[in-house]
Amino acid sequence: MSSSGNNNNGRGGGTNNDKKKKNDDKKRGGRNRGRGKGRGSGQGNAGVDQTQWRSLDKNYREFLVKFGLAVNAAAFNALSFREKLDLVDMYESRAEKTNLNDLLVDLASRNMVAGWENISENRTSRESQAVKQNSINYYGLHGKNHCQILGNGTKNVVNAHIWPHNNRENLVLVSLEAKDIDNPKNVLRLHSDIEWHFDRFFLTFVHLGGDFILHIMDPSIRTFHLKDTNPPLTFGDIDGRKLLFPTTNRENRPWRRLLAAHSIFAHRKARDNGFLLDDEVTSAEFSAVELMKFSLDDEAQARMKLLINSDK
Repeated sequence: MSSSGNNNNGRGGGTNNDKKKKNDDKKRGGRNRGRGKGRGSGQGNAGVDQTQWRSLDKNYREFLVKFGLAVNAAAFNALSFREKLDLVDMYESRAEKTNLNDLLVDLASRNMVAGWENISENRTSRESQAVKQNSINYYGLHGKNHCQILGNGTKNVVNAHIWPHNNRENLVLVSLEAKDIDNPKNVLRLHSDIEWHFDRFFLTFVHLGGDFILHIMDPSIRTFHLKDTNPPLTFGDIDGRKLLFPTTNRENRPWRRLLAAHSIFAHRKARDNGFLLDDEVTSAEFSAVELMKFSLDDEAQARMKLLINSDK
């Protein structure tokens, strides 16, 4: 409705307060309306030309709104031509990085399969004294019988490589080197039954609130007993336990990208085995993917581009 010609009709009622409010609104409009931190969304669009805003690709428009770059037509129209070009460049660059990250996450987790599915029983059971001692010192464990799930005084504690030893050449996929395979950040100290089932994705560790929580992926093992535990424990008893890090140095933690990669593949295997629905993406799985993406820096992406192109 128009207010012209009759101060008593429509929205424009003719009091001095109304006129003052209109003038104040105009002063607050233009470039400052709806820009930065998402302010002004849904306001100030009455009488605004919506043509350009509505013609934008839906995903691009959602990107602008999400990051408070232009939350409505008024804000977008107020941008200069140069500013609009810069926003397009920002959006396209971000989309390319996201797509590449998704590809790298997929490649990294799939290449890990080769190592895990061809684990040597000899390698799994063989103890390296240096690796053992380095891991004990790094995590602040109390000795060789300190399991990072069951605690100190546990029998049958072994080295548990997160990234499999026989696939060390592919550590480059997650911005590490083959020589990092025995780094304590890639080695946990676990009861041998936990280590064996971890290697084969019957269980994994999921990231939750800064902790890594043991999560049973195959429900059939819940009633299995862990040998030489006192009191006797089953896998069901330890489901949900935290990985223990007695050290006071909060920096002394395993490589999160490796635990995340293990979790991604463990979830995929559980889905293949019917333990998860095909279209069910758990919060733990989503968290693992985000952790992996966070670890893939620009340098790692450049190396992966070369690897991808060399296969063509």
